[in-house]
Amino acid sequence: MRKLFNIFLFVLCSVAIAGCNDTESSESKLEIKAVNTNFQATGGKGYIQLQSTGNITADVDVDWCVLKEVNPNEVVFEVKENTGYSGRNALLTISNGVKTEAFNINQSGAVFIFGKDEWMLRTDNKAATLPIKLQSSFDYTIDIPAEAQEWLSFEQNAKGINFKVKENTSGKMRGAIVNVAAKDRSASYQVIQYDVDELTGTWQGMFSDGQMNYGLKDVTIEKQENGTYLLSNMLTGLPYKLKAKAVDNCLAFGAGQNLGVFEDNLYLSFEILSSDLYYVKDPSVTISLGPVMLTDGTFVFAFSGIKESDPFGFVFRVYEDAELQKVIDNLSIFINCILFKEDIIQ
Repeated sequence: MRKLFNIFLFVLCSVAIAGCNDTESSESKLEIKAVNTNFQATGGKGYIQLQSTGNITADVDVDWCVLKEVNPNEVVFEVKENTGYSGRNALLTISNGVKTEAFNINQSGAVFIFGKDEWMLRTDNKAATLPIKLQSSFDYTIDIPAEAQEWLSFEQNAKGINFKVKENTSGKMRGAIVNVAAKDRSASYQVIQYDVDELTGTWQGMFSDGQMNYGLKDVTIEKQENGTYLLSNMLTGLPYKLKAKAVDNCLAFGAGQNLGVFEDNLYLSFEILSSDLYYVKDPSVTISLGPVMLTDGTFVFAFSGIKESDPFGFVFRVYEDAELQKVIDNLSIFINCILFKEDIIQ
């Protein structure tokens, strides 16, 4: 009888111990089923799907990730928009009082990528489509001035924007400054439509040599019978003329033009100052003259590059020989040179 009692007691203890183990196992159960923890800059809702027992708690260490719901089956949170350039991370911890799990919440920085060399869009008077590349994490607005909306419109596509211009029958140059904005970032574009022959005429001007500003008076652009152009009086009172061709609706002046005799036995050359400040005589390298629109809606003609790699300016250089091999000195350096009607800039 005593033996049977001992056996019964052993079985009872075993059941109790097993029950305790089951309870501990149940209390510590915290299984992760699925997660959504990676986000674009636009943010959104995330979740940790789980199977657990016990009292579930959750905590996150940043204010841009907000807990929305916590229960034994799911932890739901919301990630706010990230308008900054840099990505960011948060740490989310979940616990049932016995076990703890930690999760990294990752969010990308905001993207607003546009072609830095596409800010100036020049075209002739024919109807045209002018594409630009633009990529943005957020929806963006395109602001065309009211006075230009009759002839300028746009279409958005997967790669960016197509600006569309109607045929210009007004007989004069027209343009618009278009602003594109997404959140706190923006880009501006100039769309100018004209006939390249509108650059001909007599103009006033100004330029810098890097130290001082100078004025230009009665600079003349003439079109020749062969379709080329001549620019005169850049060196006020001197007879030298620069040759140009119409390229991309601008006047392109090639480097290395031998302008002939200067004073007695010297010679003058037109050369280009490259973006990295080298003197260039290669005729295949050009600097362009084209219209730029001012904020008040008027136009000036500028020897300015559109691309970062475009020339910085140009220079007239004096040589000993007609072959332009033995340079003596610079006669005049032109930086930020613009031409305009006398009544535009006071």
